[in-house]
Amino acid sequence: MIDSSAINTNSLNGNLFPVAIEYSQKQGVYCLYLTPISVGEIIDFLPGDIFLVFNVDSNEFDGSGSISLVDVCKNYSSFLKAFDNETLLMKKGQIIGFLNNVDHYNFHLISAKEDIDMDSVIQVIDISDKWNDAPIIDKTNSEIFISSHDDCYLYLETRDKKLAEQLISLQLKTLIKTVSMKAMSDLTDNMEELMRIDPLSIVIPRDLDEDNEHISWQILAGSFKNFVYGEEMSELGNLIYSKETGYIRAVTPSLH
Repeated sequence: MIDSSAINTNSLNGNLFPVAIEYSQKQGVYCLYLTPISVGEIIDFLPGDIFLVFNVDSNEFDGSGSISLVDVCKNYSSFLKAFDNETLLMKKGQIIGFLNNVDHYNFHLISAKEDIDMDSVIQVIDISDKWNDAPIIDKTNSEIFISSHDDCYLYLETRDKKLAEQLISLQLKTLIKTVSMKAMSDLTDNMEELMRIDPLSIVIPRDLDEDNEHISWQILAGSFKNFVYGEEMSELGNLIYSKETGYIRAVTPSLH
């Protein structure tokens, strides 16, 4: 049974935002669900330069209502091509310009070729609505897919293991900062050991005493939704961060 203090401190009745790290491999694709993290925080990490951007909802309005993605980008950024008012082909630098100026609460992005045609765009958008069923990039021959909600709940698919490790590392730093209430610098992650846990479902702070030599978390079977809604999950092991060495060590003998 989950320790109630972990839930109270980290989500339902506390002030701290729940930190989630969910990781699995499906058909050779690394699938990550990370919370909280924004698209802007990870855009520089993404390989490739051209992406299809769609299903974007922003807080930009005029006298007649919300402004289309095309018009928002005309005000704050640029784009390579518009397939309709809400679906744009953009370079990474153009996306960064958009993200630096516009608040958004839904955002979809997938790597694409510059000569992608309308039929392929329609197919991508249709398939992307089913990302819970199977990896999107496996069906679209893409390298990156992102689905973001409220600019803090982020789902990402990639074939690049190094990218998956970088993003999990970034999220672990957020977790450590959340638990310790201060930033940890020069953190070294033993990602190879951590990523042997497949699927890695969720990491929840358990020991919130920042004066201890180690900070530990429970690794639990289940999902972030299970955690939020209080369903019982079994403990798989501990994740240990040593302040002295700066290393993260997964203690899960039953999984190796």
